[in-house]
Amino acid sequence: MKAPEAVDFARVEVVTFDAAGTLLRPHPSVGAVYREVALTHGCDLPEDALDQAFRTAFHAVSKDPAVLDPEGRERDFWRRVVLHAFRSLGRAPARFDAFFEELWDTFAHGARWRVYERAPETLATLRARGYRLGVLSNWDNRLHRVLEETGLRVLFEVVTISSEAGAEKPDTAIFRRAEAAHAIAPALTLHIGDSLKHDIEGARAAGWPVLRVRHDGGPAAPGEIGCLSQLLELLPGR
Repeated sequence: MKAPEAVDFARVEVVTFDAAGTLLRPHPSVGAVYREVALTHGCDLPEDALDQAFRTAFHAVSKDPAVLDPEGRERDFWRRVVLHAFRSLGRAPARFDAFFEELWDTFAHGARWRVYERAPETLATLRARGYRLGVLSNWDNRLHRVLEETGLRVLFEVVTISSEAGAEKPDTAIFRRAEAAHAIAPALTLHIGDSLKHDIEGARAAGWPVLRVRHDGGPAAPGEIGCLSQLLELLPGR
């Protein structure tokens, strides 16, 4: 990974945000939602075990390049993640395809997500200070509804989603796509995300200033913010 470089906040014109893990988190948790939906399909597994199994499966499963349709590739990936998680616990709903379709749909709704504390106020203040805002996310087209139903969509000028861009972070191609949509140069665009690989390494490779958000509320270390509202201390306005 490239060494972090100091961000020249005075030059920033556009701020883009990752979605899951940066602006939004599953509610009440991935494991809780998996268990709730699985119960309606006759499968009862502990929430905590499902949470851990999901995290393991998410890192174990890769997207299949043979699935050429980007939206189809996302659905196939998540189906295999969910199947891996349940099988690792020795049990899965008997009618797995029907279960997965219900699970896929439920995560398309804002009720299954929570916006991180003070995120809407922070975004609104940045807009009032003259910054242009965008979303830059590895997601599928369900994100559009989630942003609408959580009330976040109105705060963003552009939403760039990997399944629509044809590339996903850390590939620099998705950053180039966002630059074109915002009509902005890399050095003038600050990216905020939680993933070292997808957000931090990806943005640096694309020549973008970047900050990692930890969501622990602690003091900001170099190259990081402890919460989204700390951006207001760094970006006073244009």
